[in-house]
Amino acid sequence: MVKNRKQEILYKLLLTLITIYIYIAKVIDYTILPLPLNSQSLHEYQRIFSFDLSTNINLIPFILEIGDPFASSIFRLHFLNILLFVPMGMIAGFYNNKLNLKQVLLKVFYISLLIETVQLSLAMFLNFSVRTFDIYDLIMNTLGGLVGILIFRILVVKGFRFIFKGKSIYDIKS
Repeated sequence: MVKNRKQEILYKLLLTLITIYIYIAKVIDYTILPLPLNSQSLHEYQRIFSFDLSTNINLIPFILEIGDPFASSIFRLHFLNILLFVPMGMIAGFYNNKLNLKQVLLKVFYISLLIETVQLSLAMFLNFSVRTFDIYDLIMNTLGGLVGILIFRILVVKGFRFIFKGKSIYDIKS
């Protein structure tokens, strides 16, 4: 019975790690890709999505005017950016249990900043841009990470402790 319990725990841990890797792959897919694979497609991308520094970088947040016809789609994109980083906040909360909320949130912010910087660097290097460096993305991704950390620490950690009679979820890692 003990052997079966250990195998079950290892199976769940493996499944969790696979899920995390799939999530990270999808984040890269959503935020960095598509990239052209040959020179013909690169030239086509450059023709359609030409890189212009003034239109591919937004450093001024919260300038959306009420009545803007694109407001609903912009708010939808912000909501999706928040949702995208909720699992990242949960993962950061799980793997950094010794850090306080501010430190974990900084890690989520740095991951988001890395993604935005890679988007800008690829756009400049390849001279085309499908993605833009946007301060809104940094803010919304960090907010999503905060939501994920709070969900993890309030619901998952406390729920685990309640269900397993005082044991910590962080004991799984050891």
